[in-house]
Amino acid sequence: MLFTELGYEAATLNQIAALAGLGKGTIFNYVTDKRDIIFLIFHEDISSLTDKALEGTSSKQDFSDKMLGIAELHYRLYAQNPKLSRILLTEAGFHSEGVHLERFRELRDTLIRGIEQLVIEAQREGFLSRNETASFMARQIFFAFSTAIREWLTTPHPEWRTGLRQYKRIFKMQMQGIGSPPSLGG
Repeated sequence: MLFTELGYEAATLNQIAALAGLGKGTIFNYVTDKRDIIFLIFHEDISSLTDKALEGTSSKQDFSDKMLGIAELHYRLYAQNPKLSRILLTEAGFHSEGVHLERFRELRDTLIRGIEQLVIEAQREGFLSRNETASFMARQIFFAFSTAIREWLTTPHPEWRTGLRQYKRIFKMQMQGIGSPPSLGG
């Protein structure tokens, strides 16, 4: 893959098209620009992972086990190719257009809605507080999770078990709170 061999910024659309056996103009039938290619590369894996993550949450596991199961699937996927994963997550945060970026964001939103459903169930069971909306809680859980993955990917040799252990600590703190008195105001 040219992105990992030459570096993401150094790889050109001409080189990518040539490697794919396409003319430079033809490549635009598939992607908006070079940045959109990274989302195309990951789409099938992320789509499959999202389906699997949300299917796995229908079991009788408790909320924490379901969330950690979702996290484990992500850590395992991103550990397969940390260089490309770094590019993907960097571009997802700062890139603003592209067909495949939109598909990636739709999958992210599907995952967040799935987490929201888990929060609703956990609220009904009394495991989670009803002081916040399920939507807000799901986004907060997701953003802490995605930040933990990004930080883990900055390590020289990210190993999924190490990342998951660190995320478990973060998730536990989320569930227990950090002990600050509720004096921050509305």
